[in-house]
Amino acid sequence: MLQIGDRMKKESIKTHFRRYRIYSKRSTTINHAFASAVAPSDKYSADRIDEILCQLDCVREGKIVCVYCGVREAQTWDHLYPLVKASRPTGHGHTYGNLVPSCKDCNSTKGNRDWSDANLVINAQNPDQAIRVHRLISLHLAAHKTSGNCLISHELMSVLEDMKAQIIQIMRNADELIDKHLA
Repeated sequence: MLQIGDRMKKESIKTHFRRYRIYSKRSTTINHAFASAVAPSDKYSADRIDEILCQLDCVREGKIVCVYCGVREAQTWDHLYPLVKASRPTGHGHTYGNLVPSCKDCNSTKGNRDWSDANLVINAQNPDQAIRVHRLISLHLAAHKTSGNCLISHELMSVLEDMKAQIIQIMRNADELIDKHLA
C-alpha cells in the first residue's frame, strides 16, 4: 500500500497543473526587491545579536526560540514593521530594531501586519504571552531605534517607482502575449 507522509498531500500536485502567471507570481517579489534596495540596514555584529537575543529572552537550552509564541524554535528573522505596505516601501529595513527571531508559524500568521497587531492575533488564546511579547518588543524598540525613513530622496524614489511600474507592466505584457499564443 502507498504510504503518504503527513507533510505532503498527493493533491498538492494540482498547483503544478495550473497556468503559471508571470505577473501574479512575481509582482510581490519585485516590490520587495525595490523596498529592500532602498531600506536602511545595519552592519552585522555577533555580539549585538547575542545581546538582543538575551534582551528578548529568546535563548532556551542553547536554542533560539520565537519571540511571539516563546515555545517553538525560531527558523527566520521577522521584520517587526514590514518593508512594503500597499506596494510601496515603508522605510523600515533590515536593522537590529526591526528584526526579531520567529518560528515559521508565527511569521506566517503575522503576515504583513505590524508586530503589535500580529501579537494580538498570534497570542489571542494566551493573553499573558501577548503582554510578555508586548513588553519585550517595546523594550527592544526603545533600545534599538528603527526610523521608518527612506534613505533616498523623493525624486529618486519617484524614478525608481516608475522603473518598477515598467517592469511590472512588462510582466503583464508577457502574460498577455502567452495567453494570445496559447488561445
